[in-house]
Amino acid sequence: MRGEMREMLGTARAKETQYKELLAEYEGASKAVQRSTFVHRIMEIIKNLKHQEADIRSIIADTREVQREINNSTQVCVCVCVCARALPADPAAGRDASVRQLYSLPLPPSLPQSLTSRVGGAGERLSRALGFETVPSYPQTS
Repeated sequence: MRGEMREMLGTARAKETQYKELLAEYEGASKAVQRSTFVHRIMEIIKNLKHQEADIRSIIADTREVQREINNSTQVCVCVCVCARALPADPAAGRDASVRQLYSLPLPPSLPQSLTSRVGGAGERLSRALGFETVPSYPQTS
């Protein structure tokens, strides 16, 4: 019981000294500061926050737009890769004059295969970079 009393007396004295220090600091503070200056500063801060919030919203909208464009471009690239791989594999598809002209060009036999492997590798790297769970499979040319 006496130990508790001593403990309580020690905390009471500590609080009393803290009270005196805070009272002295309060009395020493400038009284000339008006409430209107604090209100003005708070209003400026709120105005800046609203401006920053508007900027953040516009940045998010721009980011979403860029992501949509990237997704569309990626889909187009995948379609082009599929078509590019399927075209040399099907010579009967060359009914168009430009396609027949393409087949008449003297190309080294390894060129179409190297091109398709490079395009396929780029597509796989892009899929991994974009975080797709599965890499799209393309028809293999023989």
